[in-house]
Amino acid sequence: MDRYKLTYNFFVTLLSIFFISTLFSNEKNKSDHYDGSKFFNIERKEEGRDFSKFIKWVFNSNRPDHKVSSTSFLVDSTDISKIQNPPSNTIQATWIGHSTLLVQFEGKNILTDPIFSDRCSPVKWAGPSRYTKVPFTIKDLPEIDFVVISHDHYDHLDLTTIHSLGESPVFFVPLGLKKWFIKAGVKKVVEMDWWEEYEVGGMIFVCTPTQHFSGRGLFDRNETLWCSWAVIGKNNRFWFAGDTGYFSKFKSIGEKYGPFDLSAIPIGAYAPRWFMKPMHVNPDEAVQIHIDVKSKKTIGIHWGTFILTDEPVDEPKVKLKESLANRNLSQKEFIAINHGQTLIVK
Repeated sequence: MDRYKLTYNFFVTLLSIFFISTLFSNEKNKSDHYDGSKFFNIERKEEGRDFSKFIKWVFNSNRPDHKVSSTSFLVDSTDISKIQNPPSNTIQATWIGHSTLLVQFEGKNILTDPIFSDRCSPVKWAGPSRYTKVPFTIKDLPEIDFVVISHDHYDHLDLTTIHSLGESPVFFVPLGLKKWFIKAGVKKVVEMDWWEEYEVGGMIFVCTPTQHFSGRGLFDRNETLWCSWAVIGKNNRFWFAGDTGYFSKFKSIGEKYGPFDLSAIPIGAYAPRWFMKPMHVNPDEAVQIHIDVKSKKTIGIHWGTFILTDEPVDEPKVKLKESLANRNLSQKEFIAINHGQTLIVK
């Protein structure tokens, strides 16, 4: 073979490799919420303006007073025997605070976005601290079978709490977060993308979409995914919204996996709306999600625990009742329970 043919074959081979690798690359990045390096929201187009909005909010924020807020809520004395011996024929849920629920059904104990620490912060000496204390300690929990994590923000993913839960739970996390857990010494981790399903222990865990963002530092924004979770048992269905703004895919969740016997949907951290609306629903939007996912009963979460935004701490509960009344829905359909209160779905 002469030099010309060698050169020609060499370049043809290079072009073929490039073409094939491009095909594989395009297939890998075919996702409607991942560009190959960052995750993004499929219905939101204002990503580039966030930082300037954040600075504007920081200098104009009118957050509630922490000392006044600390007397705003009663904490129920949780019946520990009740959470140690839950009913087997229905769903039982205990609100621990913020987005942390102990959900129990069909013999399994599930925690959502668990945080028992006093602060939701990268450091223990600064950052938002609880104005409503935890109703009981981690030691009072039954053995946890599963933990669902919606995203990596400090008020939803707390390293101290994760370590305190021991080695028993299986952690379900969105794409990109498994490496964080492995680094933290947690080995039983299932990492999933939107709409993926995983069956274990007689239950199906489904990673469902939300509209939010991620990041625990200055340079890791949106490197991991955010999500909600559907947990489907033989006779009961539970949905955990995590943290989210409103978008159309909640209807798809309801159509595919609803109706849900119980849901947990955020009702707080929504003011001011000009800044928070894309990422945090207000109570009226939360009620719309409740309708979209076809929830029979819903508990309001993501409020009453940490001061993160500008609305009065007791406003979410008031606005929730107003929204239900305006929509002619029962006040028993979507409720804001006390910290430490246990709800049995009937």
